[in-house]
Amino acid sequence: MLLFQADMTGKRKPEPDSIKLALDKLGVKAEEAIIVGDSIRRDIEAGKKLGMVTVYAAYGDRNFFEREGREADFVIYCMSELMGVL
Repeated sequence: MLLFQADMTGKRKPEPDSIKLALDKLGVKAEEAIIVGDSIRRDIEAGKKLGMVTVYAAYGDRNFFEREGREADFVIYCMSELMGVL
């Protein structure tokens, strides 16, 4: 797993620049990748902008009741559910 911070691209999520940089470094197209994130606004929205399959990890979102923005393709409530999505 690669982690890219906003200081590498100059933009913060939900702008997808850091995710795009990671995909480029891995040599993977957005439509070939899945993003798993615990923020609808930052992670899921950024993934959707790139055309990625999105998985919302609801268990990790401290703002779970403030769901705004685009909906994820899948929602999981514990990490063990991720294998069922893959």
